Parts: sequence; C-alpha cells; structure tokens
Amino acid sequence: MEAKHQLKNGKWCCQPHYLKCEKTREKRKKEGNPFYKKNHKSETKEKIKKSMTGEKNHRYGKHIEIEIKEKIKNKLIGKMTKEKNPFFGKKHSRKTIRLLKNRLIKSLDYYKEKYPLLFLEEEIIEKKKGVFLVHCKNTNCKNSKENGGWFIPSYKWCRKTHGFIHWDIRHQDI
Repeated sequence: MEAKHQLKNGKWCCQPHYLKCEKTREKRKKEGNPFYKKNHKSETKEKIKKSMTGEKNHRYGKHIEIEIKEKIKNKLIGKMTKEKNPFFGKKHSRKTIRLLKNRLIKSLDYYKEKYPLLFLEEEIIEKKKGVFLVHCKNTNCKNSKENGGWFIPSYKWCRKTHGFIHWDIRHQDI
C-alpha cells in the first residue's frame, strides 16, 4: 500500500488514522500481539492503579457539561436493554452481593462531613457501622427525645433522594 496521508507525528500512512491501516491492524491481531493470553502481575496492576487515581487522573477536577451528558445518554438509549446487556440472564453470587452492600455502607463520619447542618438539627448516633439511631422531632411520637425513644432512618429513603438524608415517616422501632 502506498502512503498518502501524513500523520501528526510526521510519519506517512495509507490511511488518515494509523488504526485504520491494514499493516497496523495485522500487527495488533491476537496472534501478532506479544501480550495475547497474558496478564499483568499484581504489582504492575497496583502501579497502574496508583498512577490513575486522585489528582494523577487526567479527569480529576473536571466536570462534564450537561449538554455532553445528554448527548452521551441519548446515544446509549436502547443499547443495553434486555438481550443486548452482557449481564442479561445472569445473577450476582452471594459473595458479590455482600461486597456490593458493604461498599454502599457509609459511616457516621462520612455523613457528618457531607451534611454538617443536619447534625446541628438532629441528634444522631451510630449503633453499628451503617446503622444510625435518630430521635424524632415530633414531641408526641414515642420515638421522640422527650419519650426516650430512637428510630432507625430508612436507608432506601436516602437512596431515592440521591444522597440527601430524609428520614422515613414510618419509624422503625429498635
């Protein structure tokens, strides 16, 4: 093939982008790839992870504009439905479910830092990790501070409001 296009690095290629070139495609095929059917060592994986987290990540501190989010959302509509979803028909193992639940559990310190005004208003204690006890503001309620009662706020209620803590009106007695 004849080189017709000059790339940004000054090299010449038969295609406007090097990944479209037949020679490059041939090199990158499974059999031609020296890393095919091999995995990184755990030490290497840790180095890669450290080099991509926090301030070192190229996306750190950057926010996606709303228009771009909408564009991506509209592009993906219908692509992950039912049979097209790679997880369709499969189930998480019990171990995976337990790990996912533990990842969602936040400590009292996390909420104190995120919602400091809430802790000025409410008296909240942590019974165990992820389980909080709260006094009801209604003085007539059996769970109010005056009556010496506590209730457990609903976790689902918090998730529906995307992180803002709203206590469930149905008190769960402890």
